[in-house]
Amino acid sequence: MTEEIPTTRKERERFFRKQEILNAAKKIFAHKGFANTTLDEIAESSEFGKGTLYNYFQRKEDIYESIVMEVANRIVTAAKTADQETTDYDAFIRSFVTKIFMDGYQDPDGFRVYVREISGLSFETIDINREVFYNTKMEFFQILMERFKPGYETGALRRNISLDENIAYFIHLVFPYLQYSISCPHSSASLAEKTELVLSVIHNGFLIK
Repeated sequence: MTEEIPTTRKERERFFRKQEILNAAKKIFAHKGFANTTLDEIAESSEFGKGTLYNYFQRKEDIYESIVMEVANRIVTAAKTADQETTDYDAFIRSFVTKIFMDGYQDPDGFRVYVREISGLSFETIDINREVFYNTKMEFFQILMERFKPGYETGALRRNISLDENIAYFIHLVFPYLQYSISCPHSSASLAEKTELVLSVIHNGFLIK
């Protein structure tokens, strides 16, 4: 879940310093990758001394893990909220995709780091808590499973492939396109138009009939 802003001034100062470090780090991780990023670069970009970084994070891996888990938890929250707000499959898909696209555009660097991690695009083995990360992904997958299952059983989804494969196609359509969209923002289409494009492809396929 997203970390809440503390109530006391001292705790708030610590919270915002930590966020400044994470915001600086995610920009560098997103553009240079984990291996090519140093703590010195993060300290310089966040305008804190390297010693200050160690007051919040013991290792570069801890900073990276915080960024990945922050996005992973927001994705779960988006799925849970869409689940609570809707009753049918179509409405759930629209609500979730809309929330994810808004989140990706609000935090493009964090989202790039997350997608690079889950897709293995970095080709780096990074020492983070894999069990916690896996459990968070499975929590998200379980929500999709529960919402996709009725559509699968009624024939609204493809029956020539498994329910798991339907969900995999959905995930691999939405997340890579959002990654492409925020990484190559040359299109004149608005965020709403890009969201509608993905929803159209989900419901109607690529071909214009």
